[in-house]
Amino acid sequence: MAAAHPAYKRFLVILVLGMGIGMGLVACGGDEDPPSAAEDKARAEKVVLTDADVPGLTKDPADDDTDTETDPSDEAFEKCLDNNVLLTDLGEDERGAEASFSDEDEEVTRSSVVTFAETKKEAEEAFDAVSKDSFAGCLEDAFKTGLQEEIGSDATVGDVAVSKLPDEDLGDEHVAYRAAVDLSAAGQSFELSFDFVFVRVDRGLAGLFAFDVEEAFAAGERTRLTKILADRLEDA
Repeated sequence: MAAAHPAYKRFLVILVLGMGIGMGLVACGGDEDPPSAAEDKARAEKVVLTDADVPGLTKDPADDDTDTETDPSDEAFEKCLDNNVLLTDLGEDERGAEASFSDEDEEVTRSSVVTFAETKKEAEEAFDAVSKDSFAGCLEDAFKTGLQEEIGSDATVGDVAVSKLPDEDLGDEHVAYRAAVDLSAAGQSFELSFDFVFVRVDRGLAGLFAFDVEEAFAAGERTRLTKILADRLEDA
């Protein structure tokens, strides 16, 4: 099957680095005397996914986009996040790290982002932003407008549905979502799936994001990768 419209890649970067949502959000560490930003960043770099975690995928090059302007699609997602700085800068902040992997056809992508809040309260506030009742509906609206803007006139975004996935006993708090998107391009139709999971354990946050064409991310694999991040955070 031909690869999906390449503009989705830019859109996924917005999700991972602009939104800060993904397969897992996990926090660790207490509020008393938090480590320095450099120490937390070093810990975060040890938590993100590695090549060994995602066999068959290749690490994506670091994003070199120096454009600092905020476009309407970015603003729509940031609004869903209550403009929480910890989330909108997740992975790009001075305490964070990120790693993304894709297959040869760019039809499968697994991305992880990790950071540490300075306090447990800040991590809790970030989690509240992505677990609120209105989040799924807001995310659905943002997908409808944002993805079309990123892809442009060469493709058409059809039905978009965001649903909450079953909760799992990971971390202090956990929530997960899936966005199912119908896309038409060059006379072909594609079913795109974006999965996001958020887990909190004290003050550290880790995010895992998944993109798939036609076949949605398997629940067992989602749990496996989320647990990897959670375990590493506990040991960090």
